[in-house]
Amino acid sequence: NSAAQPQHLYIYFEFCTNFQWGHAVRSQQWKLVRFSIHEPYQLYNLDKDIGETHDLSQQHPDIVNLLTSYATAAHT
Repeated sequence: NSAAQPQHLYIYFEFCTNFQWGHAVRSQQWKLVRFSIHEPYQLYNLDKDIGETHDLSQQHPDIVNLLTSYATAAHT
């Protein structure tokens, strides 16, 4: 089938690092990541910071809230 897959609003995934479960949401240029339930969310603009070195969560609380709602909806 040569039909293109429709673009998704977001991608949600879970991962394990150092025996801690974390999760992340990717939507457009934004990536929201949380390495454990005991740590705050971190937000990155991957168009400008592919290495994820500048946490923008304090500057963009609206995007953090939106992507957090996606994570909550996707987590089962």
